[in-house]
Amino acid sequence: MRTIRLDKLVIQNFKGLKEFALDVGGDSAVITAANGVGKTTVYDAWLWLLFGKDSTGRAEFEIRPVDENNEAIKGLEVMVEGTLDIDGRRLVFRRLQKERLVKDQVRGYTTDYWIDDVPKKESDYQDYIAELIGENTFKMLTDLAYFNGKLHWTDRRRVLMEVGGDITEPAGFDNLLAALNGRTIEEYAKMLGEQKKAHAKRRDEINPRIDEIHKGLESYVPGDAVVLEDKRKLSQAVREGLEAERQRLVGQETQRQATIEQINKLTVKKLHRESQLKSDTGGINAFLEEKADLESKYAEQEQAVNKLWIELRTKENAAQSLEADLDKSMEMLASIRAEYDTADAKPAADTCYACGQKLPADKLAENEQKRKTSLLAITERGNKRKAIVKEQKAALDELRKHIAELTEQGKKAEAELRQAEQDKNRRLAEVDEAIKNRPEADPSADAEWQGIVAGIAKLQAEIGHPVSELLQEIESRKKLAEQELAEVNKSLANADRAKRDRERIDELEQEEKDLAQKVADIDRQLIDIAEYKLAQSRLIEEAVNDKFEHVKFRLFDYLLKEGGIKETCEATYKGVPYSDMSRGEKFYCGIDTINVLSQRYGLSVPLFIDNAKSMTMPIEARSQIIRLCAEKGVKKLQVQVVKPKEKAVA
Repeated sequence: MRTIRLDKLVIQNFKGLKEFALDVGGDSAVITAANGVGKTTVYDAWLWLLFGKDSTGRAEFEIRPVDENNEAIKGLEVMVEGTLDIDGRRLVFRRLQKERLVKDQVRGYTTDYWIDDVPKKESDYQDYIAELIGENTFKMLTDLAYFNGKLHWTDRRRVLMEVGGDITEPAGFDNLLAALNGRTIEEYAKMLGEQKKAHAKRRDEINPRIDEIHKGLESYVPGDAVVLEDKRKLSQAVREGLEAERQRLVGQETQRQATIEQINKLTVKKLHRESQLKSDTGGINAFLEEKADLESKYAEQEQAVNKLWIELRTKENAAQSLEADLDKSMEMLASIRAEYDTADAKPAADTCYACGQKLPADKLAENEQKRKTSLLAITERGNKRKAIVKEQKAALDELRKHIAELTEQGKKAEAELRQAEQDKNRRLAEVDEAIKNRPEADPSADAEWQGIVAGIAKLQAEIGHPVSELLQEIESRKKLAEQELAEVNKSLANADRAKRDRERIDELEQEEKDLAQKVADIDRQLIDIAEYKLAQSRLIEEAVNDKFEHVKFRLFDYLLKEGGIKETCEATYKGVPYSDMSRGEKFYCGIDTINVLSQRYGLSVPLFIDNAKSMTMPIEARSQIIRLCAEKGVKKLQVQVVKPKEKAVA
């Protein structure tokens, strides 16, 4: 580790200090004076020497002494010189500002730089300082409030992640980690989200397509393909025989055309009626609708069961997160109670800390009132935390009750689903058997068809049996045979199409089930990712906080309602967040942080602590410390060097 210690700091004409030398020989020291004498000016001079800024981080600030009219005193040179011990090597740095005169008039100021009495350009001087220690690193190692209070939380978090080192992966997630295949957990979760969206969209598009195919099947009348093929051969043979007979009789028919025309019309009407009776699918429609309804209701019931289990898993994860939050709240409440007991046991001061004399009554009353106010403030914080604990317990009880209800509902729904599947399969088999055995319509039982046949018979009786009638009979039989052949060909074509449609429906239904399973699998993976991130976040916090003795960092916010986590970074001390700490607690945590960061960067630098006297907690810094203490009535800066043998704690 590189160690930088301040041996000596010489100040001339800097702000309110005309001449001052801080000669500590690399040891720690205490600078004492009343307010306004120049303690903070010494700290400003030290920072100006290194970086040209004051203790508030300003580069533009008034460093020159002023007269009674608040005008810069002319003819002075401002100089700060620091002798540093850097790993045993002594180096002297000097910065001097002087007036720039034009015709005896001050027209600004120039600054000169030296390192070991060797003049340096400003850029070379700054580069040398930056090589020793970067300004941002210097702030983190010397400003007690910089890291925890001023640095942006994302930068603070980045540094702490480096401090924590390599984090062991949470146990029990081997399958998830293997699935990453080089991706980050966030990239993998995003990929799963896109896949789920695509699968769900594809799944939701399948039902309309199945319905469309079912509509085409509604017009199809099932029949045996072998029987239909035999019918086609028979119809072709009948048509060919009738055509030969027609050719023989065609020249003999010369009479009774009008009657024959009427017979032809009735014959066509009879054939049309027979076609209507054969095409009637009303008897099968109810079966097809019942099958579709059975499948739809089962799918809805299965989806409801899956949704119930997913909801149960989500509630269980939420309960685990809430239990962790409740444990933290109980720890904070215990800490507040301990703080109250400590404060309540300590009576108000009744003697002067400076002279030891008994305080007057009004001062005693004032101290007692302060003590009561402090106790009241602690009580209010305790009441607020108790209210939070009460709310969290109530929420957890309600959540556990809901989980029990969901578990019972899930078991009952699973049993009902298994029974529904058995009932569905049994009924589908019955419906398919009913469709298969459905009898064809008998035209002879149709009153309209009977009337048409009776009309034809009456006309035939009127004209007797001439050649023309035989010709007409042959023609009618031929047309009937051709119509039957066309119907057979159509049925065979429809049978092929219906077979393909049923196969396509089976494929789509299987694809729908596969997609639903993929969506459910992705949901389980997303739950695993959420559980992994929760476990990893706790490992990270443990790895980081293990490096610190007093301060603990909250690196994640656990979102109760959303059921996830969000990155953050805030220092805490005994459960109290940095923003709510007292000034002394912030100093205490700042020193602990600086000790760890010094180890992390391998660098120890002088630490100036302003308002050090207000610190009642021990200063456990491991570097050289310059404490600035206010002491009423001390009108000149007094320096007390603290030798190493005197400082178990600086």
